[in-house]
Amino acid sequence: MRVFRFNFYKFNLLLFSFLQINYIYSQNSKTDSLLAELNVAKHDTTRCNILNDLCRKVSNSETIKYIKQLEKLAETNLKALSTNKNGSVEFKSNNSINSPRIKFFKTHLGNAYNLFASYYESDDDFINALLFYKKGLKICSEIDDKNGSAYFLKKMASIYFDQGNINNALDYQLESLKIYEEIDNKEGIANSTNVLGIIYNNLGNEQKALEYYNKSLKTQELIGNKIGIGEAVYNLGHIYGDQGDESKEIEYYTKALKLFEESGSKSGIAFALSGIGIYYFHQKNIPKSLECLNKCLQIRLERNDKRGISECLNNLGFIYNSQGDIQKALEFYHKSLNIKEEIGDKDGMTYALNHIGFIYFERKNYPKAIEYCSKSMKISKELGFPATIRNAAEKLNQIYSAMGDHKNALLNYKLFITMRDSINNIANKKASIKNQLKYEYDKKALADSLQLAETKKLSKAQLAESTAKLKQEKTQRFALITGLTLVLIFLIYTFIRFRHSQKQKKRIEHQKILVDQSQKKIVDSINYAKKIQNSILPSGDEISAIFPKHFIFFKPKDIVSGDFYWFYHRDHLSFIAVADCTGHGVPGAFMTMIASAGLNEVIIEQNSIQPEIILSSLHSTIFKGLQQQKGDEYSQDGLDISLAVIDHKSHLLHFSGAHNHGFLIDNGEIRTLKASPKSIGGLNILGEIEPNRKFKGETYQLNKDSILILSTDGIYDQLNPSDEKFGLQRFKELILRLNSDDNLVNLKTAEQTFNNWKQEVPQLDDILMIKIKL
Repeated sequence: MRVFRFNFYKFNLLLFSFLQINYIYSQNSKTDSLLAELNVAKHDTTRCNILNDLCRKVSNSETIKYIKQLEKLAETNLKALSTNKNGSVEFKSNNSINSPRIKFFKTHLGNAYNLFASYYESDDDFINALLFYKKGLKICSEIDDKNGSAYFLKKMASIYFDQGNINNALDYQLESLKIYEEIDNKEGIANSTNVLGIIYNNLGNEQKALEYYNKSLKTQELIGNKIGIGEAVYNLGHIYGDQGDESKEIEYYTKALKLFEESGSKSGIAFALSGIGIYYFHQKNIPKSLECLNKCLQIRLERNDKRGISECLNNLGFIYNSQGDIQKALEFYHKSLNIKEEIGDKDGMTYALNHIGFIYFERKNYPKAIEYCSKSMKISKELGFPATIRNAAEKLNQIYSAMGDHKNALLNYKLFITMRDSINNIANKKASIKNQLKYEYDKKALADSLQLAETKKLSKAQLAESTAKLKQEKTQRFALITGLTLVLIFLIYTFIRFRHSQKQKKRIEHQKILVDQSQKKIVDSINYAKKIQNSILPSGDEISAIFPKHFIFFKPKDIVSGDFYWFYHRDHLSFIAVADCTGHGVPGAFMTMIASAGLNEVIIEQNSIQPEIILSSLHSTIFKGLQQQKGDEYSQDGLDISLAVIDHKSHLLHFSGAHNHGFLIDNGEIRTLKASPKSIGGLNILGEIEPNRKFKGETYQLNKDSILILSTDGIYDQLNPSDEKFGLQRFKELILRLNSDDNLVNLKTAEQTFNNWKQEVPQLDDILMIKIKL
């Protein structure tokens, strides 16, 4: 069962956002009064302040209107304070970039970006939310607002955490803490250390989690924040529960509940009741457990807390399952799963899927059990959380064992043991005791220095007594060591007699270690190469800034890929390319680096804009770089590519391809953008050296809702269990179905279609497809 993990991540950030000096203003006036003031306000500074207050007073449906007004007003004033030269903005001589007036309007522009981001985040539009948070961070950097910079970093970390991108969440949160420590913002330090504890706990690093929880607790006590103290106390109780210390667990949960009740925090009370309810379940006190969980559910329903509601439903489902009410358990599990899918809670989805799968396992419906538990394992591996991987592996091991599939059962058992040991290791438990004792000692020292002095005197007396005991123990140890030495000499003599027969065994074991070490080095090197390769790919935010409605379906066959995509925007032109290099894996990855560098040279450095000329220049660059004039065994290395140049001013699409077509969709009709029947690099079709190669180019008029599709051949060539290729016709049917305005929905459709086609057949090639609404 999933014991509810107190995730104060969003709760903390919501609470803390009200403390940000540069973004939150007084809300004492009512909405109608503010509107009246706005109508008569004569100065833009006053209008900015009123609009800022209105954004927080009006209903959610009207919020966006006033945010846009605030953004436009701030931008207009900043433009008025600047002079536009050749597309760049320079501030007039009588207005310094750090002048109070410029800083005022930049602060309000950053505030508008924050409001935009919060609006999109509440609507689960994480791509646009991240985009506006990054814009806000840039504004804060320009006006040297460290407090605001730390705030935006925290918000981005929150989104990455909810999306399962734990590494980005950790990086941004650490950067936020660094700034808060630099400016000595106690509230920020307390909140950031608590969130870092949550992140490290999800990663299975309890030692780090305890370190940050204790830092948060001490800082919260220093500033007297009862809600913050309750958060840290609850999180510490959860770790004690994980380690089997039930008395500490309920003690800390009860302390947390009292603190939340004293501070009037409904959300905190709900969290504490959930933890206590699970505790009573483990104590087999079902009535008390149901009482706590139903109270918790009632609070969360009143607050429309979807994440919390899903957790309560999940826990209630488990309790009903334990009581034999299978139908009610499944009902609660599925309701919980539906909410988690709706809000994108991948961590929570793994637990609900495991529970549903295990019910089917107990009913001996093994195909259904494997279906749900395998989904849980897939999501768990994407998240990289040891606890969720452990749970899924344990369930799959039991299912495969019951089916007699010993190979898969063993694989999952090994994975379960690895994850279990990484979570429940002795070092973590020692760290828990060490950190708790250290905190209690520090707290006592701060509370009563006189008592501490007396304690030190007493310690000296105890030290003297201990010294005498140590001398006696030293003599006993000497006698023991002498006896052990004699035994050891006898064992060495015995060992020598058998040494010859053991040499061969040791040699084999040593060779195995060397092989394992070599394999690990190779895998580590390839994983690092993946990071390098990913660094050359354009970010989703970079493309979203020009084409908000786009998605990228990128699925390498191996760790590194032979496919890559490339994007560049200059003036009114956008360049986008999709390429399939010779081979896949490491050889293909090397070619992607060479080809990407070639595109940078031809387009960015040489300023080429005609796609057919760009491809010809790229061929010459690859031909010379790989010395293909030698005509040796490597002369055929190269790539197939589709290149589109979008002219935003004239609404034209210029296209050229090398052995790789593109597709343009207008009013539900697909037009194939024909590529030249030759590749970039390599010899010609007759095997002759061809240093210069020409490609044809075409130009198309774009309509309002034109859609561009660029793809490599990995999808077309994928086989299904009947050895059929997916083919071009099915691909065209697929791209016509990618018509949602929600990029995540389109991506999910593409992934599901591909997976449903290949089923258990291995992926044969790298997969890459980009859809852009022009």
